[in-house]
Amino acid sequence: MRKLFLFLTVICTLVSCSTFISKETEQKLTLQYEVPVFVMIKDLDIKGKIVLKKGETVKLLLNIKSSQMSDSTIKVYAYKYVNEESLLKSERFLMIYLFDTSFTVTDQSTVEKDSLDGPVFDEKKLDNEIRLYVTEKK
Repeated sequence: MRKLFLFLTVICTLVSCSTFISKETEQKLTLQYEVPVFVMIKDLDIKGKIVLKKGETVKLLLNIKSSQMSDSTIKVYAYKYVNEESLLKSERFLMIYLFDTSFTVTDQSTVEKDSLDGPVFDEKKLDNEIRLYVTEKK
């Protein structure tokens, strides 16, 4: 009986847990940043070497790791875009690496009090970071 109770408690806890960034938000971000072609608005420098130059056509790749714990991260990679097969042969460069504290809402007055169980993901902060490097190609 005790094992059954423990088992049910664990199952209920796992089912009720939600991640910091929802699957819907993750899919929206993927469509928003991985589909369009971008142009670099400044050089991407890694260890003193310019790997992507201003004016180059690039695409972005997001790697989102989300959990309830405080180890959620978003990595944004950029790679040179030539054609749709570019991703397969590309060398990807880490452009932005954000931790959960970097993309949470700091002004909690803009968030409804009822929906605030913990930190809230702020898409605007992520967008601001990305827009420091690229703009959409027209």
